[in-house]
Amino acid sequence: MAVDDEIGSGNAEANETAWSVARLNDEIAATLESAADRFPTYVVGEVSDATAKGYGTFFTLRDVDGDETIQCIIWSSYRDRIEGDITEGEEVIVRANVDFYTDGGRTQLNVKNYWPVGNSERSQQLEALRAELADEGLFADDRKQPVPSFPSNIGIVTSLTGSAREDFREAAWGRAPGVTLTFFGATVQGTNAVPSLVGAIRQADQDPDID
Repeated sequence: MAVDDEIGSGNAEANETAWSVARLNDEIAATLESAADRFPTYVVGEVSDATAKGYGTFFTLRDVDGDETIQCIIWSSYRDRIEGDITEGEEVIVRANVDFYTDGGRTQLNVKNYWPVGNSERSQQLEALRAELADEGLFADDRKQPVPSFPSNIGIVTSLTGSAREDFREAAWGRAPGVTLTFFGATVQGTNAVPSLVGAIRQADQDPDID
């Protein structure tokens, strides 16, 4: 058999056996649903990227020992019955169901309740950063400057690696295509996070072009 014939045969077989994206996602959803009892009801992790909206709170739950993450949501019907707010950097245990959304191929935890489990390393770093900045008077009312209704240059302190910059660009330019974004790089995790963030904030604060 010629090479071209083998390729053609392979293509024909692939055409006959290939699944559509819709079928694949439906099969994944059905498999997860049938194996629901294999998944834990409780999951522990650290909170990041928490965003509250009228209908619920979205956040990312990060593995306490690694970089693995999963997206979470607390619908307002549950959120309003939970004491306290979800806190950035806090280590928590969540009680949740695993949901798979076939339209976007996304897995998400549907959180019913959560409990803090103590001071995590990231939480301690954030508290240390807040304390240091407060000692410098950066949170004092007389240091606060009015924010223009239509800022032309926005300073952002974040990691220069990963997807953070693209996320900021997409969000900002989706609302204000002409705005300039100036990024100040910092380490956002680990023992060097606090001094790195403080240095980047100082740099941004001293930049006269930042609104």
